[in-house]
Amino acid sequence: QLQQDISSLNDLYLDQGYCYVNISPLTGVDNEKRIVDLTFEVQKGPKCYVERIDITGNHKTRDRVIRRELRVYEGELFSGTGMQQSKARITALGYFETVDVTQKKGTRPDSVIVEVKVKEKATGTFQVGFGFSSVESFIFTATIQQNNLLGWGQTVSLSAQISSLRSLVQLSYLDPSFLDTNWMFS
Repeated sequence: QLQQDISSLNDLYLDQGYCYVNISPLTGVDNEKRIVDLTFEVQKGPKCYVERIDITGNHKTRDRVIRRELRVYEGELFSGTGMQQSKARITALGYFETVDVTQKKGTRPDSVIVEVKVKEKATGTFQVGFGFSSVESFIFTATIQQNNLLGWGQTVSLSAQISSLRSLVQLSYLDPSFLDTNWMFS
């Protein structure tokens, strides 16, 4: 319970921009009454601003695809919740095996550098299938899909289904952040 309380207090101060907060519990024990007095000593330090954001590990994915998912911004007050949301949003893209969003000391005592370290994973798929049916004789299906087209965060897929009775070809395109806006284009 004590660790949970310290964590909650830490989050509260991080969201107010105190990125170097140190919370220490001080206890006083009364053995006769079986009571523990608990006092939290808070050393806030200076409010911190984000000096810059460094992104590493993205060899294919472009910086702007990652930056549009961030909820901490250069020049603004530091936010612990923003850091957590940034990690969750970048992970949700599905382009990376691992995502680490951390901070380190900046060049001034009231600044931090946010580091985003990612490890990319394969984002393309290729599927082929064959079948046989009494109605259509043979059936051939194939699908190829790329989820991070040229590192821009767009999805393209081409699928084909061919049998003795029909041929179906489908091409689809999805841009989840059309022209770097909050609009989706499909």
